[in-house]
Amino acid sequence: MLKEIHRCVDKYGAIQVLDDGAKRYLAFGNDHEQSCQIKASPHIPQHEYSRAIMMVLLFCKPHSVCVLGLGGGTSVMAFMNAL
Repeated sequence: MLKEIHRCVDKYGAIQVLDDGAKRYLAFGNDHEQSCQIKASPHIPQHEYSRAIMMVLLFCKPHSVCVLGLGGGTSVMAFMNAL
């Protein structure tokens, strides 16, 4: 069962953190899931765009990474695990 664990509203609408027991989601409104983490393996990207970001590691091993924007920390967790 999906449980809302945090909610706030700004001029663009609702921002929610949802939890189903195994996964945690960041969502905008009712139909726009922005990010998802499997709680037991938060370093494994769940969305295609998150996996695409990690493709840089196929070509080089950076010493540091700067991550800007939203994402619920999914990219940060994946890079921290990889580096």
